[in-house]
Amino acid sequence: MRLMLFRLTGQGASLALEDSAVLAKCLARYADAQLAFSVFQGLRQKRVAKVIAQAKNWKLQIKGPSAGNLLQGHLP
Repeated sequence: MRLMLFRLTGQGASLALEDSAVLAKCLARYADAQLAFSVFQGLRQKRVAKVIAQAKNWKLQIKGPSAGNLLQGHLP
């Protein structure tokens, strides 16, 4: 479900790039990897939740049996 929602909005690659930059900063700042990942999760949780909420909203706005097929052909 989560993967489909990201495909619907086209945000998967963007989130991956953002995640890599934030994670790199966290790992550079904190010597304890567990702490770095915990901080990373806290920093990214709000952004990811926003993208998921937007995707769910878009999904609700798309009506008709062919809408999914149309989007599949035009979104990465």
